[in-house]
Amino acid sequence: STIRDLNASLALLNRTLNSIYSQTNQNFRVILISPFSLPEIADDPSLEVCVRDFPELATSAQALAQDREIRRLDKGSKYKIGLELAEKHYPDWIFFFDLDDLIHRELVDFMLQQTDSDVWLISKGLIYDQKADT
Repeated sequence: STIRDLNASLALLNRTLNSIYSQTNQNFRVILISPFSLPEIADDPSLEVCVRDFPELATSAQALAQDREIRRLDKGSKYKIGLELAEKHYPDWIFFFDLDDLIHRELVDFMLQQTDSDVWLISKGLIYDQKADT
């Protein structure tokens, strides 16, 4: 079951990465934080992979799914590392995404045109039904 879950997660991640790589404006970097090497991911010149073990958060997948505090620490650790790595690129914007997100192809253009906003929060998006392709 773990391999099937990993394969499903990799398929979602590749779908997300391909949606990012399809941007109309290629002025972006993707920084991917992972606890292990991901040889099966969609590669692109914009991609920087950081393999970082999180031994202090090492726990079973079941415990991670059930423990909200562990999930918060896990995600927060990855955000912190991503921010530190992003600093060397002097970004105008930083956008966090999860492995199951689809990114609109004009998002980079849109973000670069927004000079009057310092922060955005996207709290709700559309739900994509892959079976119905909608």
